Amino acid sequence: MIAEYISEDKVILSLEAGGYPEALNRLAARSGIPDPEGLVGRILQREKLMTTALGKGIALPRTNADHAKRPAIIVGISPRGVAVKSVDRWPVNVIFLHIFPAQDNGSKILAQSLRLLGDDNFRNELIKVATPDALVRMVAKWEQP
Repeated sequence: MIAEYISEDKVILSLEAGGYPEALNRLAARSGIPDPEGLVGRILQREKLMTTALGKGIALPRTNADHAKRPAIIVGISPRGVAVKSVDRWPVNVIFLHIFPAQDNGSKILAQSLRLLGDDNFRNELIKVATPDALVRMVAKWEQP
């Protein structure tokens, strides 16, 4: 389900950033949306209400974009971790930036992302993946029934 929304060109395997805003900017730049700064601004506004860094080294930021024709997930893997105000205060190693069309809340996609990223084995394998293509294939494999 979510593998169809991740493409190789939207994966950063060695994400280096001085903080969460910089990481989000790098990911949003890969989105293909005309106003990546606007995307990040909306995400950071939401972060003031409640963090999307959910603990265990994962973050699931999300926003809507008028120019999005279909949902997209931009993936950032940071082996060293990105400093974020997370629930457990751990740095974030895996960011799945979800971008949805204007009227789509993406609840099923977010739920599937959370289910996969909640699995310690999946997360550990994801952090070690060598290529964007391998990441997309790995996600698809883990989603098979």
